[in-house]
Amino acid sequence: ENSSGRCLLTLLGLAFILAGVVVGGACIYKYFMPKHKVYRGEMCYFENEGRERAVEPYFLPIAEEADIREDDNIAIIDVPVPKFSDSDPAAIVHDFDRV
Repeated sequence: ENSSGRCLLTLLGLAFILAGVVVGGACIYKYFMPKHKVYRGEMCYFENEGRERAVEPYFLPIAEEADIREDDNIAIIDVPVPKFSDSDPAAIVHDFDRV
């Protein structure tokens, strides 16, 4: 009778230790995760009109850098200057909270 109570108490203690390890690991992981991530991607744009007469498909590759800040709920996108025009570079700030 006494051994079943001791076994139950041991299992309960092990469950608390395991829960502490899981919660502590999650907190440490969140603390050491990088705060700001920079995502890189490319898109190719082309027009559908007159594509059948073109020998090679025309496309304009655009490379953008996006800094997504989840804590502030914003995305900052840097657009490079195109090589075919005399325009200024653009920095786009998208605020998800503002409607």
